Amino acid sequence: MNYGLPTSEGDNDGICTSDIEKNMENCLTNTVMDQSLREILSDPYYLSDENFSKVSKFSPDEHINYELYLFNTRREADLVDLAAISFATDFRKYNGFHKIMSSIAAIFTEVMKDSEIQQFARNIKRKPEDLHFSNQSIISLENSVNKVTLEHSNNNRQESNLKKNVQYEQCDNKDTVKYSLEILHQNLNVGQDINHLVVVGDGKTYDLLVKLKGNMDQDLIGSSFSRRLAHTKKLSGMLMKLYLDAGLKDFIEIFHQGATANSVIQAVNFDKTQNFLLQFWESLFRFQIETVIKYFHFNHEQNDHFIHIKRVSDILSDDTLSPLEKIQKEMQFFQKFSFEYEELLGQLCEENENWRFWNTFLSHHCFTYIAYFIAIRSGNWELRNFCIKEVTKITQITESKYYARLLPYHIADLKNFPAGVIKKFEEGAFVVNISGRNIHSQGLDEAHESCINREVKDIIKPKNTGFSFKPQTVSYVKKELKDQRLENSLLRKQISWSKNQNIPLSDFQQFIALPKAIVDSDGLPYKGDKSKTLKIFRSRYPDSFTNILTETPQCVVIDGMFFVHTKPLLSSHKTFTDYIIYLYKKCILPYFDNNNTVEVHLVFDDQSPPLSPKDIERNRRDLKNENTSGVSFTKSSKLPSDWLKFLTNRNNKKQLVLLISEQFLLLSQNDIKLNQTFVVGGGFDNSSLSKCVVQNEIRVIKNFQTNISEGDSRVWLHTEKTLCDTVLIYSPDNDTYNIGLPFIQTLDKQVFVQLTFKKDVIYLNMNKLTHSMKNDPDLQYLSNDNHDNIPSIFQMLYIVTGCDYVSFFRDHDKTSFYQIFFKYPDCITSNNIVKGWLGILSDSDNTENAGFLAF
Repeated sequence: MNYGLPTSEGDNDGICTSDIEKNMENCLTNTVMDQSLREILSDPYYLSDENFSKVSKFSPDEHINYELYLFNTRREADLVDLAAISFATDFRKYNGFHKIMSSIAAIFTEVMKDSEIQQFARNIKRKPEDLHFSNQSIISLENSVNKVTLEHSNNNRQESNLKKNVQYEQCDNKDTVKYSLEILHQNLNVGQDINHLVVVGDGKTYDLLVKLKGNMDQDLIGSSFSRRLAHTKKLSGMLMKLYLDAGLKDFIEIFHQGATANSVIQAVNFDKTQNFLLQFWESLFRFQIETVIKYFHFNHEQNDHFIHIKRVSDILSDDTLSPLEKIQKEMQFFQKFSFEYEELLGQLCEENENWRFWNTFLSHHCFTYIAYFIAIRSGNWELRNFCIKEVTKITQITESKYYARLLPYHIADLKNFPAGVIKKFEEGAFVVNISGRNIHSQGLDEAHESCINREVKDIIKPKNTGFSFKPQTVSYVKKELKDQRLENSLLRKQISWSKNQNIPLSDFQQFIALPKAIVDSDGLPYKGDKSKTLKIFRSRYPDSFTNILTETPQCVVIDGMFFVHTKPLLSSHKTFTDYIIYLYKKCILPYFDNNNTVEVHLVFDDQSPPLSPKDIERNRRDLKNENTSGVSFTKSSKLPSDWLKFLTNRNNKKQLVLLISEQFLLLSQNDIKLNQTFVVGGGFDNSSLSKCVVQNEIRVIKNFQTNISEGDSRVWLHTEKTLCDTVLIYSPDNDTYNIGLPFIQTLDKQVFVQLTFKKDVIYLNMNKLTHSMKNDPDLQYLSNDNHDNIPSIFQMLYIVTGCDYVSFFRDHDKTSFYQIFFKYPDCITSNNIVKGWLGILSDSDNTENAGFLAF
């Protein structure tokens, strides 16, 4: 296992790994004794016989015992031995790892309830009743204040107003500290009304107090105590200093980048640094256990000496057991397993210095960090004292001179604390719990600062409800000006759109599911001007258009929906019969008068269509038009005064189509010749039917029966089915000739489309149009397959760009799409494009329509 620790003779700084270890050991044995004892024992405060006997009372042979300091919760004598600092044993002889394992088992036993494991997720907000730990007296901040000051106000004594007296004094000053203690001592009558007063301060305050002890009044010294807890934030920085270059930096850069990684490396962001250390420690610990068990299987599986490891391994590999059952079985012989585990781990540490190095991280340094955090949060006084002693050793290793000097003083002070104060600390009075939840206690100084931050700083600091303030740098001003220009541009667009829609700007904020680039404020597709496809084709393929038919059509197919919208002449048309006869004579009869025309087909849309994409457009039309009630009428009924309003009701339009179809069939019986046929499709209750008049008889013709619901598509069915060689289609709709582009190549007929019904009639020769498209110079580079499918390509282009009225892309009309298409036709239409070609959105093996996806 190598986590970045150099395996060569020396590391990057030229220091051998063995030298690093020796340096750590020497610091623990010599430096601590030399510096800590020298400073403490030379202090005048400790030179008195009584104090010196307390400080110097230690046993040179005493070893640090995890059981003693972690879980002996009722120890009364020698709470903190100076031997823990000055005579620490060698790390390799540090008989404690199995104790750690057994201690974990003890903790596990405490959180067991009714043989069920309490599961605690890190990110779940826990309630106090969800946790079960040993009972300890956790005194809240409010109760502490009451005991120290408020309860004495009932005795008509003036409450201390320290803030008023010292608010103008210099901070971090010896005279200020002394003055504050004198005020507290005098106003609270320390030694008379209360026996002891614990004063909380930061490291600087404690340093000043240590320097003042030799010159202060003995009564004041004996009654006032100041404590400084070593913060986990400082300890995390020490761990980073020890292990950063050995491998922690590599792991940090995996999980964090940039400024976040630097904040963790420098240990300036406490939350992120702590989370990283906890996660790394847990991951490394799990990996160590897993590796040791693998080491056992490869080297000692047949050794009866490690029978308990084999049992644990078998339990872990038994998939039939639940996690709860596995743990219950393991707990039966967990302590014996820990001894065997320690023995195997010791073998690995002797064989590999990397193992030894990172085992020190797991079982000593980082374990101290975690244990100290738990001690404060849970109010465990003995565990806290043990961790302070361990932190003192780490400060010597990392050359943290400030804490290395103060922590020995703090430990010596604890030796001189009165028994009553120590007893309260053992009960949990050295921490407070603001939130009232278990494992949420804080040190006195930490809680004091938290209350200040919550109640004072938030009031003093003005809250900025908008964007955070940034200094007025040149780059910042440029960015602000750019944002202002963007905001003004967007505001102008909103104002313009507001005027266009006649909607107040205050009511203009829209919340729609689709982008406004493809839908309007109502969530419907944009309805722009008439499609410009016809103009594009006329300018590019002028030979396909003519004002005079070169051949007389044998068959005429008429889209009847355009006749319906022809307004009646109210001066001469009184009833529906008058109106129908007018339409018949204008649109149908002229073709029968031509002897060359043998068939006339009239087709209508299905007036009760199934679900269709056009429902969106139909609903939009219905919303914009006034609601008109449906009326029942016959051929003799009078015409409505407002014809267009009458047609907005779809039921009225359906009745009108049925009436026109019926009356046209009856009228044609008397007008057509024997060789002529009149066909009506879609204008009946059953829209799939087609009826015809042949030899003056009305018949149902099955040859034209279909489920096509749109008239512009149905005209091509009639064009295909008719036996005539020349066909004229009347339909001003742009959809009609685009729909028919692919069919022309399969029809052995001449097909014309009449686009207007005025004097300057325009006819589109569909055969010439497809021929011109195939001969277009810009399309000659297409592959053979695509060259034959050019009409289909133009149809697809028409569809994907929004067909006729509807525009799928705001401010992008047909002209821009066709211009791009003629510039890059091969890229857009080719199905043989290399995978990964620039512009291809579809990177799959299916290349069908890949070009259009890119387009």
